[in-house]
Amino acid sequence: IYVYGAPFSGKSHFANGFPNVLFLSTDGNYNNLPGGIPPHIDIKDNVTVEGRITKRVYAWEVLKEVLTELEKKQNDFETIVLDLVEDAYEHCRQYIFNKYGIQHESDSGYGKGWDLVKTEFLTVMKRLMTLDYQNIILISHEDVSTNLTRKSGDKITMIKPNIPDKIANKISGMADIVLRTVHDGGNY
Repeated sequence: IYVYGAPFSGKSHFANGFPNVLFLSTDGNYNNLPGGIPPHIDIKDNVTVEGRITKRVYAWEVLKEVLTELEKKQNDFETIVLDLVEDAYEHCRQYIFNKYGIQHESDSGYGKGWDLVKTEFLTVMKRLMTLDYQNIILISHEDVSTNLTRKSGDKITMIKPNIPDKIANKISGMADIVLRTVHDGGNY
């Protein structure tokens, strides 16, 4: 399932309703869920200092290590939730930048940097989506910043996941269900 919506519109709450959930969290949002803090792994850079040497394990590497452990299926989880996809995408970018010594995708020559990021990200997302668990849920915030004008002059606000369109389309294609959450007053 690919879920997107505005912040605090019920995305994580929805995912937490599934059986035996493990959150792979990029933003710590699990702290706000009713019923206490669910099982989770924080996907963030791990920085350690040994004497005068600082070592960094990038969040993207942490996510890949977690997937390697989840692939072993040595646990009782039934639902794996990645909360938030766009943060994971940014972690992937930073990992690629460090790996190839660049500061932006455009530093790698015509299209190469973007392709490196896209290929790395989608390869790991495919690993996640094909894990042998009952439910895999991806969560994104929504982007409502794009306004379109039809030929008739009508204006439309496009609401879509907050991630590049090509990536969002690929992820949507990996999911069985794509849904948007909405908080309207007291209703979700």
